[in-house]
Amino acid sequence: MNSANLFTRLIRHLTVLMLAFSPCLAAVNIYTANYDQSRRGANLNEVLLNTSTVRPSTFGKLWTWPVDGSVFAQPLYVEGVNVPGKGKFNVVYVCTMNDVVYAFDADSANNTLWTIDLRDPANGIDVVSYAEVGRDYKLPIWGNIGIMGAPHIDLATGTMYFVGRTKKTVGAVIDYRYHLHAVDIGTGLSRPYSPRLINGSFNGTAAEGRKQPGNVVLFNAKLHTQRAGLAMAGGQIWVTFAALSDTGPFHGWIFTFDAVTLNITDVFCTTPNGDMGGIWMGARGPAVDELGSVYYQTGNGAFDGRWNWGNCFLKLRFVNGKITIIDWFLPTDFVYYWEILNQQDIDLGSTGPMLIPNTSLVVGASKTSTVYVLQRDDMGGNRTKNNTQAYQFFENRVPGTSNLRNQVKNSVAYYDRGGCLGSWYYVWGEQTTLNAYRFDPVALKFDPVIISQSTMTAPLGSYNGAPSSGNLAVSANGSAPGSGIVWAAIPGYDNGAEFMVGPGWLRAFDAADLSKEVWNSTMNQARDEVGNWAKWVPPVVANGKVFMATFSNRVQVYGLLPPDQATFPWNPAPVVTPSAEALAAGRGFEVDIERKKPCDANYWQGGPFAFNLNGTQVTELNLVRGQKYTWHLNQACTYPFYFTTSPTGGVFDTNRITDGVTGPYTVKQLPNGPAVKNQALRKLPTFFCQNNNITLQVYPNNWNIDGQLQFLTRSYVVNGTLMGSAPTIVMKAGTWCNITLVNSLSWVTPVSFCDYHANQFHCPDTTNLHTHGLHVSPDQDDVTTAVRPNAQYMY
Repeated sequence: MNSANLFTRLIRHLTVLMLAFSPCLAAVNIYTANYDQSRRGANLNEVLLNTSTVRPSTFGKLWTWPVDGSVFAQPLYVEGVNVPGKGKFNVVYVCTMNDVVYAFDADSANNTLWTIDLRDPANGIDVVSYAEVGRDYKLPIWGNIGIMGAPHIDLATGTMYFVGRTKKTVGAVIDYRYHLHAVDIGTGLSRPYSPRLINGSFNGTAAEGRKQPGNVVLFNAKLHTQRAGLAMAGGQIWVTFAALSDTGPFHGWIFTFDAVTLNITDVFCTTPNGDMGGIWMGARGPAVDELGSVYYQTGNGAFDGRWNWGNCFLKLRFVNGKITIIDWFLPTDFVYYWEILNQQDIDLGSTGPMLIPNTSLVVGASKTSTVYVLQRDDMGGNRTKNNTQAYQFFENRVPGTSNLRNQVKNSVAYYDRGGCLGSWYYVWGEQTTLNAYRFDPVALKFDPVIISQSTMTAPLGSYNGAPSSGNLAVSANGSAPGSGIVWAAIPGYDNGAEFMVGPGWLRAFDAADLSKEVWNSTMNQARDEVGNWAKWVPPVVANGKVFMATFSNRVQVYGLLPPDQATFPWNPAPVVTPSAEALAAGRGFEVDIERKKPCDANYWQGGPFAFNLNGTQVTELNLVRGQKYTWHLNQACTYPFYFTTSPTGGVFDTNRITDGVTGPYTVKQLPNGPAVKNQALRKLPTFFCQNNNITLQVYPNNWNIDGQLQFLTRSYVVNGTLMGSAPTIVMKAGTWCNITLVNSLSWVTPVSFCDYHANQFHCPDTTNLHTHGLHVSPDQDDVTTAVRPNAQYMY
């Protein structure tokens, strides 16, 4: 075997090894409402989307999934789902208000993996319409009201639980029903005992209860609506109900179901001796702690601290087969101004509790714009006239305005930015700015002074519950500077969400500076239009894509644009520095960015760093102070790392250097030397991965070898370092390595040709990580895994 062939084979095997040991971030699974059961609404394992890549020129709508009905339930996302006969996929699960469930291949425009339709007209089973159960003067929804609450996926068993609303008509008799469904996430097939009819009663003296023998309040499936997200705790599936448009008589209901048999294990009514007290929480799910305690916020209703629990924080647990109240908190406002707030539909239950990580605290907001912070082990009950029994509380509203105009509804998210930067709690109430409050990790309290805010306000709501605030989510690559984005789904009109369905916007803000909106769907309206706003549904951000539910019978998918659609470069604001410096061909330059302490006032949060080379702007992402970066003139590049050669000399214009703040930094010319690319091809790079993470990105690249040979092949960036060939990854026995493979290849074949079929050639733009000669678990080393362009996969 000649040396050339040996070298070629070596490169191929090292590529395999590198793919086998590529990146290192945790799997991204958005398995329940607001991402996880802490309900923080944050994906902190996002490596593709950041404040540099999310720009009008590089980010936009990729495709649309048409669906049967409006989408009220937040979609869910699970990585690496095995679909029998088809392969492994990242899957997005969508439930519609026409009672149809979809499993979409998250990385394909036209690959629906399976569907479920709960309707059966031949047997008289159909979806329920809004007109049948809602009051005429409130029309916030068009059409039908089938599945509304966000499902919950048990990742351990691969089971998705959701609640379907149907009616069965026999002659002139209409029977309104709810069923809890449990299905396999890979096939959509029902689990044993699924579906389970939801019905029950509770002892009480409420008006309708007094009409029943023994004073029993019966659950009425026609008058109650399942809007809050489902939860799982104590081996139980927790399902809650409230009213729709306050059509009564109604109560708040909680049902628990055995997660395996689906038997109803207990029923709880929030106001058995009164009325109302619904649990809707702006469609959020209840928070669940490590002990299996479940936290709710209830709506307007009767309260007595014994039987009736309207306008309360409730801490519940499943104990000895019963739903048990462990603790509670009643804000003072809802004691002394109960009648006024009730008349104006101002309730505590417009959003849901959120657990603050690494503390014993829970936080929740309300329609009064007050944010309450409570000790989970001593929530405070109701002992004072000024809320001092609460651990902390503060107002999120425009100073000098009525707190009733800045209502909060499912419009919160939380991001731990790390170190002395602390964690930020984001709130976007109606008719106010998107605000951030810093949680001090030492004092264990929020600074009630806004630390950052947007320049625009949410649309005008109305006193009686118009949902016009932004639905929030956060994406970031851990606490990496420049990686945090606050995403907001928000209506594009005033008051419209109360009386009509209308258009919405998707907005993206720099999580470190909310005054910087890096992108929104109207910057390129023709390409990125959202459609009708889906009330209370936050964006779902996972693996470089943003999935947007709509009330337009479709789900929109946004992400980094293919190269043929992207426009380069964008123009960051320049920082003026000394005059230009000429550089000869083959020479390079080095930038040494001054180190700053993380909490200095002018702390640089990271990239992009841009410069002008031969008349072309070059942008590098996420540079860090205190490190040196080197480029060569024959490595002129434009985002996103598509490299070309530049064999002639040029001018390095320091007037175009940009690092996001005003210096200081230095630039110096490097001596003559071989191009970095040639070095990379001749000397294989080595990376050590021992109990840490590696991110491997694959790009197309035109290579020029000493001006003699030009060819197109794949290049690799490992943890931000460019190389021409695959690296050697070294591990020690007994250590682990997480590898995230990011496919940044461009589409070269139609998506329809890229479905996996055994024993057939895969698309050249699809990749995978596979090992030879290593003992790797088959679920991690699966040759059927297909990582498609603009997708990523964690091994």
